[in-house]
Amino acid sequence: MAIKGGGVRPVAAMWALTGLTFIFLLFRLYTRLIILRVFSSDDHVFILAFIFLLAMTAFYTKAATLGFGQSNAEIGDEDKIVAATFWEAIGQTFTVLGTAIAKWSLGLFLLRLVTKRWQRVVIWTAMGSVMLASIIVVFLFWFQVSRPSPTISIVRFASFCTPVEYLWDRRIPGGDCPIDLIPASTVLNVATVLVDFLFAALPWFFIWGLQINQHEKIVILASMSLGVFAAAAGIVRALEIDGLSSPNFLRDTVGLILWSAIEQTVTMVCICIPVCRPLFKTVIRTVRSQKSTLTDRIYGNGSYRLSSLARGPLSHKKPGVEDGGELGLRARLPDTTNKDRTNISNCYAGGPQTSNGSDEEILIQPTGNANLEGRIYVTNEFHVTST
Repeated sequence: MAIKGGGVRPVAAMWALTGLTFIFLLFRLYTRLIILRVFSSDDHVFILAFIFLLAMTAFYTKAATLGFGQSNAEIGDEDKIVAATFWEAIGQTFTVLGTAIAKWSLGLFLLRLVTKRWQRVVIWTAMGSVMLASIIVVFLFWFQVSRPSPTISIVRFASFCTPVEYLWDRRIPGGDCPIDLIPASTVLNVATVLVDFLFAALPWFFIWGLQINQHEKIVILASMSLGVFAAAAGIVRALEIDGLSSPNFLRDTVGLILWSAIEQTVTMVCICIPVCRPLFKTVIRTVRSQKSTLTDRIYGNGSYRLSSLARGPLSHKKPGVEDGGELGLRARLPDTTNKDRTNISNCYAGGPQTSNGSDEEILIQPTGNANLEGRIYVTNEFHVTST
């Protein structure tokens, strides 16, 4: 069934966001499984978060074929309204839990970077708070607190709507879903925004002190700071919460759902950028190497060939320093000091080359779980030709 009206744009946007996240998921999997050959808990949680993002997009698409994004008057058919509300309710469940799971993936990544106890306590508290708030909202949504029955003196604290179908079918006479979800949803929204800001700011306290190349620090911190955009999406989403109690539920919750998808996507992309650094660096190094090789083929080997042509084909003069020959090559090579020789030997011993290998290793995998056997990291490349 085709999607019509106001459901076209939000569904297209959500599939675009899901596709973008899937691309970064592939980058992450290639980096972790092929390049680094390690797989940590945050990788498993990241995959779970993507599954929830994909599921919620699929459920909203199903709802859109029935009327999601349109007003009740535009849909016209009450059976379609009920069915669309049912599928949207399932999609919202995956949205709420998927957002919390994405925060957990980011939090678990940060946990293998921090070194101080108070930092770990803050991260675990933030992760626990947002997950607890998400579970409470889902619980209240599906298992709403019922009013006391006149024949029962004890309040039933966890019961379905009366009847359960009234949750998505408001045509049922005498149905009752007494809980107003707006306060609980507001608390959850505030929690996610605060966690986004926290996770965007916290890396500046410990990554800046790591002994890593300055350019690397800026790239990592910039990507982690993208969490402020996730927080901004959460703030905009807060303005759409009133749609939960709107008579035109299917139309007025579009903004709430779309900004939730944006927040989750930004969170997942910002965590993938530092994780995929080894892949990006490999690609850049390969492109530069190919460009250098192509330049050598087009222009030759520099001063050596020019000096050879100047001498003429019959010259038997042994190339010296001034000619750029064997001695000249030695003169142009970097001075192999003890530091340089150490880097080159470490290159073949295996391990990333930084001023502090342990700091770099933290960004790759959890401390104490290194598995760098059999890998070669090239720090310098020299192209030598002879005649």
